[in-house]
Amino acid sequence: MMMVRDILMYMDRTYVAQNKKVAVYDLGLIIFRDTVARHEQVKDRLRHILLENIANERSGQLIER
Repeated sequence: MMMVRDILMYMDRTYVAQNKKVAVYDLGLIIFRDTVARHEQVKDRLRHILLENIANERSGQLIER
């Protein structure tokens, strides 16, 4: 796993910077958002849970992060 991380960090420093591409980490977040967070079976439940956590935190409850 460390080798994969090192290769991706190297890509970010060289290829991504030279070719004005999106960084590997940012691209991973974009792909996660598009495939998981916006999936029909996930997005409504995710929205409900997030709003519920926000309301609980505002009322003084401790939220596990």
